[in-house]
Amino acid sequence: GGFLVAQRPRRLFEVVGSRVSRVNLVDLAGNERVWKSEASGERLKEAQAINMSLSALCKTIRVLSKAGQQGQDSGSVFVAYRESNLTRLLRNSLGGTAKIILLAAVSPAGRNSSETLDTLRYA
Repeated sequence: GGFLVAQRPRRLFEVVGSRVSRVNLVDLAGNERVWKSEASGERLKEAQAINMSLSALCKTIRVLSKAGQQGQDSGSVFVAYRESNLTRLLRNSLGGTAKIILLAAVSPAGRNSSETLDTLRYA
């Protein structure tokens, strides 16, 4: 004879609630002073587009920050998310209870000091 073993599946954990998280990794490499990079053609257009997107992102963060300081939530103020593709993509990650981490690569070289300062001011 043989043995017949019946086993009930066990739950290793039980889901009580759920939380949705979103991670956006945005590489803003290419943000540089156009005159310094001596970019031309397509590279120049790309650098200009990146700089315009960064300006729009900075403006968006400034509006959201000001609203937060005044005790308003992000839904009660007008934020121009459609100003650039970058802000449009990051819309759900910028307002509300989002946590943002910004990594900034800076250069210790003296010739890059103004760019390094601009990066640190932005951060």
